[in-house]
Amino acid sequence: MRWILIGGGLAFLLLVGGVILALREGRTDDTITSGSTPQPPPENPGGTGETVGFDPAAKSESETLEAAAPLAKTFLEAKSIPELARLVRNPDVAAARMKEWYPGGKVEPLGMAAFNTSGSVEHGEVAVMIDVQTADRATKVMNFVWTADGLRIDWESWVGWSETPWPGFLADRPAQPKLFRVIVKAVDYYNFTFTDDRKWRSLRLESLDGETSVYGYVERDTLLDSKIRVDPDAKQSPMILRLKFPEGAAEGSNQVLITDWVADGWVEPNNPAT
Repeated sequence: MRWILIGGGLAFLLLVGGVILALREGRTDDTITSGSTPQPPPENPGGTGETVGFDPAAKSESETLEAAAPLAKTFLEAKSIPELARLVRNPDVAAARMKEWYPGGKVEPLGMAAFNTSGSVEHGEVAVMIDVQTADRATKVMNFVWTADGLRIDWESWVGWSETPWPGFLADRPAQPKLFRVIVKAVDYYNFTFTDDRKWRSLRLESLDGETSVYGYVERDTLLDSKIRVDPDAKQSPMILRLKFPEGAAEGSNQVLITDWVADGWVEPNNPAT
């Protein structure tokens, strides 16, 4: 009987010890889960800090719409750069650009009146394009990019960000290429440095708001020339190009040299220009 009591006591102690240990481990796990800081998205091999992009067609349309609707609403109601930065792709790069874009860091929220007004989702090479209607009833395309951190908005294409403001570019006439988001139209205009239409192809390049335009030139029959093609049906195409003024450009001329094609559309590839 004594051995039976001793054995039972030991079993009881082992059982109690196991319960205590399990409870302690459970509390420790809960603390780590609830109190830890989320890990930053992995950097791409180029080291730009961008979240890794996925094939936009890899997610179903219903998955994209379910994630995009609340994301767009929060984005359009944001009032500060930190609020916007957590909703966009390449947040570190975008936040630095936002500081120059929004005077004093103040963001005027546009609000959202309607989402997916066209009832369709268009897939590009990098982004998923969905129409949104802001509170003032303006309809605009918003580009969404699936990343390792979830669905994010491409802020640069939303605002038509360019590396330098158009007025400064035209005033300073830099000889170093600058990145611009432009609407490209085919034209037949040759003047000043670019009078030889056998050597050059001319294009009209317009800003997002349509208030500024320049004539851009690309050397014919080059690799760069083959990349810059205007939609024949629409007779215009949005593109990201690098532009500079040619050496010895005449004062007051608005003719620039196209030095590089970055992308069709206004969404940069997965390695953005910094």
